[in-house]
Amino acid sequence: MMRRSAATLAPATSKAAFIGLGAIGKVLAGRVALAPELASLSVFQRRPQVGRELAAAHAGKVTAAADVAEAVRGAEVVFTCLPRSSDVKSVADAAIAGRALAPGSVWIDCTSGDPTFAAAIAAMLDEEAGCTYVDAAVSGGPAGAAAGTLTAMLGAPEGSAHMEHARPLVAQFAKNIVHCGPVGSGFAIKAVNNAMMAAHILIAAEGLTALKQHNVPPEVALAAINGSSGRSWATLQRIPDNVLSRKFDYNFSLELLNKDVQTCMTGVFAADDPSKAGFPLLTLGAERVAQALEKLGGEADHTEIVKLSEEETGTVLDRL
Repeated sequence: MMRRSAATLAPATSKAAFIGLGAIGKVLAGRVALAPELASLSVFQRRPQVGRELAAAHAGKVTAAADVAEAVRGAEVVFTCLPRSSDVKSVADAAIAGRALAPGSVWIDCTSGDPTFAAAIAAMLDEEAGCTYVDAAVSGGPAGAAAGTLTAMLGAPEGSAHMEHARPLVAQFAKNIVHCGPVGSGFAIKAVNNAMMAAHILIAAEGLTALKQHNVPPEVALAAINGSSGRSWATLQRIPDNVLSRKFDYNFSLELLNKDVQTCMTGVFAADDPSKAGFPLLTLGAERVAQALEKLGGEADHTEIVKLSEEETGTVLDRL
């Protein structure tokens, strides 16, 4: 095992890396680049044009790397924001193979990953490179990322100096930073959060289609529900902004929602048949999300899961 040295984030000399510039990642990287504590940020994305665009937008501070090893070499903090934990494992393998990680560095994984997989990656980075891994799932969507108001759910040892070392950079995109427990805890909470979010959208769609069949316009029903005990984030934001508008433009895919929901059912509940383990409602929600994925395809926006109820009731949720 490699021995760590204490890392210090010196304003004039520090370097961070950001790997994964997708819909959320490129926004997070742009926010990190604004940190006054940071001297330079190296970014990498398989589509090099995205990295070049970010570098152009932050000239003098951001550089686009040619590969993973180049991006992380010399970085005190490494961020990843990728579709799956398996992708993070591949990036970590490349960084280790290139002998690019500095002992004492910290790896902040903003992927909505698998808690068990996260623990394995953490052990590998610690053993092979003396790098501390922190899972840091985020919630709040593209708008929250752009505004710097996300919630970050951190999984790291209690009182970890490495977690505190990276906190100023995480604070660039997260207003609410919650230490959830040991490695994997942040991912576990995010998976349950997204399973609950899906269930909220599904139940809201059922209730609103039923009310519309009784000649109650959805926007009128929401005005009442959102001042009452039945409200949720689905009724406050997703349904009015992304469903009644018929835009379905939250920019979070059904494929990724299904991935998170399945992580909840298998990686968190760890039951082959969760309905027999006391989770029947979330099990039903997971089944409905999988059904929507089969009908609509992975590229559909996650808010389009309401189309299951619309099709089954013959009622479209739009403003009258």
